[in-house]
Order: sequence, then C-alpha cells, then structure tokens
Amino acid sequence: MLRNDQQLAVAKRQRDEARSFAANGDSQENAVYTEYADELDLEIRDYEAIKAGYSKSFEITESDDIGECLVKARIAHHWTQARLADALGIAEQQIQRYEADGYQRTSLWRVSEIIDALGYKLHGCVEPSEEEAGGVIHEPRTTFQQFQPVTESGSNSAQSKVLEDVS
Repeated sequence: MLRNDQQLAVAKRQRDEARSFAANGDSQENAVYTEYADELDLEIRDYEAIKAGYSKSFEITESDDIGECLVKARIAHHWTQARLADALGIAEQQIQRYEADGYQRTSLWRVSEIIDALGYKLHGCVEPSEEEAGGVIHEPRTTFQQFQPVTESGSNSAQSKVLEDVS
C-alpha cells in the first residue's frame, strides 16, 4: 500500500519502467513485467482515489485490516504523517514506525487517539470464530464493520452499512 506522495512517484516510475521492459522483452519476461506493472497500477489508482476523496469509509473484515484503514483514513483526511504526529504530540518517525508495521504493536489507546484525531469512528463486532462456535457462526442482530468519518453533525448514519439478521 502506498502511504505518501513520495511512494506514489516511485511506484509510477517503477510501473513505467516495467511497461518499457515488457515491451522490449521476450514473451516470458513480458508477462512478468506486465503483471508487475498491473499490480502497481492498482496500488496507484487506490491511493489516488483515496486522496481525491472517492473513498472515505474503509471496511475492516479482520483485525489485521485496522492498520491499513488507519493509513487510508489519514490519506483521505489529506494529512501527512508529520501532520498526524503533530496532532498527537509525537515524532513523525513514530507514525512512520506505526504505519511500517501496520499498527500491529500499537496500543489500543493510541489507535483510538489516532481515530479521534482523524475525525473517524470505528464500528465493529467481536464474535466467536467458527472453531470456538463449534462450527456454527452466530450472527449478531446488527453489525457495523466500517471505519467511517464523523460528519459535522456527529452522525454518519447515511454512510453506515447495517446488516440485519432476518431470522
């Protein structure tokens, strides 16, 4: 995942180089370079869409997604790592470390601080895994599984995706 404009510029250069190599290589090399360029294209488009404001809510399907969603929320908020660090009163290098490891070793308290600083809310549900539930997944009546910006009125119900149990 691209985290800043510098990484975006590098990714664009690498994509262009890969396309150039694909055009000049043999068929096997062509496929490898084309696939790499296509992967970079997806990352570039994702970053640019978030930065342009096309994506503001980010779905979390497992706990490992939280870090990526925090980065996306920062980008969508048009904040640099330095700006976020300043808002939290910490060094920019600390934000860089958090993002580099996907916020895996970041305390829940700090994650909550970051979410608040960015003007987002985290909605979710803790439920037993399939193994713990004896092979049966118990669906909650209502599940919010999105990372959403807080609107000026404090309500973001228009953006909430609510899944209701019909049983």
